[in-house]
Amino acid sequence: MKPARILVLFVLSLLPGVFGARADENEAYRRMMAEQRKNMDAMLKQRPEFKPGETIRMDEILRLAVVDGKLAITSPLMEGPNAIKGNNRGQMRAKIEGMEGWAMIMAQSIGRGAAGNSWFFNFNHITYPDDEGQQNLIINAQPGVISLSKNFNSPKRSFSISLQQLRTRPGVNIAEGVSLNIYEGDNGGRPPVSINIAEKDFGELRRKHPKEVDQFLRPLLKELRLEGLFTIEHAVAWQVFANEWKRNDAMEKEVKSLVAKLDSEIYSEREAAMTTLRAMGPDGALVLYHLDRDGLSLEQLGRVDALIAVHSFLARDQAARVGSDPEFLLDCLYSDEVPIREVAAKRLDKLAGKELGIDPAASREIRGAKIEAVRGELSPRSKPATTKPTTAPVQKKAVTK
Repeated sequence: MKPARILVLFVLSLLPGVFGARADENEAYRRMMAEQRKNMDAMLKQRPEFKPGETIRMDEILRLAVVDGKLAITSPLMEGPNAIKGNNRGQMRAKIEGMEGWAMIMAQSIGRGAAGNSWFFNFNHITYPDDEGQQNLIINAQPGVISLSKNFNSPKRSFSISLQQLRTRPGVNIAEGVSLNIYEGDNGGRPPVSINIAEKDFGELRRKHPKEVDQFLRPLLKELRLEGLFTIEHAVAWQVFANEWKRNDAMEKEVKSLVAKLDSEIYSEREAAMTTLRAMGPDGALVLYHLDRDGLSLEQLGRVDALIAVHSFLARDQAARVGSDPEFLLDCLYSDEVPIREVAAKRLDKLAGKELGIDPAASREIRGAKIEAVRGELSPRSKPATTKPTTAPVQKKAVTK
């Protein structure tokens, strides 16, 4: 018998033992995961239950929104009749709608500062999918910091994603901004994926990195039942829906009068006009955005642009483009304003060439299910994120000054 053939037969004779050993290792790991899950359940059942016997919505313990491009978080647990007050240091378990098993929640007051009451919030949901590994969904919030993350680890693969926002506060100087970090890796020989993005705020992150946001962040927020975070801001929606925007004649007249004063020779008059225009909020900014600029001085143009910049408007070419983008229109359906939802629904019907059956007046829960169904039908970017690496290593940094 030839040596090469003898070697092949020898190697083949070893394979059953190799595969058998791996099978035994996998089974041992599953048993370990099952034991961890059992211990975790036992530990959680020792904690008091928030709303005993009920399955609660995420917004009953946490509300996350975007205000002027930045993440803002509130918790009903720190105010009103459901506030947690020192019960087991605020740690409680809860069954969350759409989530498996128990979640641990904690909300604690940590004093009162110049900006009002300060508090610490933590949400932790641990699962063991098919006993193949451990998955953690975590939300942390404290003064100046908001973070959301997901981690999955097993012998075969690992995945992590985190979204973090940092803001300065009295006595603490830090670099403000938001970062999105993703890592995917496995033991199958494929190269890992590493993505690191930094922007000045959440609005900029969405506008500049839609691919990464849709592929990785959107599924995370869906798991956390926080997909409403993608709601398009009032001013941006009506910036895009300019043709459907119902102008307020009285406000438009007042804005034009104040813009004229921005060119006053008297400094105090210019500043008073700026203060009044700023106080008009996004609706005033919308009037400024659509203002005819012909004849305005450099002083007026500079001040008008400064007022508009506060409200995270899209670039004008982008605003024209996203009016027919299904992702943008679908996110408008999360808006709390019915008129915005009505315009978005009509545009989506036109885009699809048929009636999609979207009810702008439906509850958030019903709309949410419909939004995701239509997203799968219309959006080219709606492919779910995989937890297996599919691309070459990436180091993506986009840091704005």
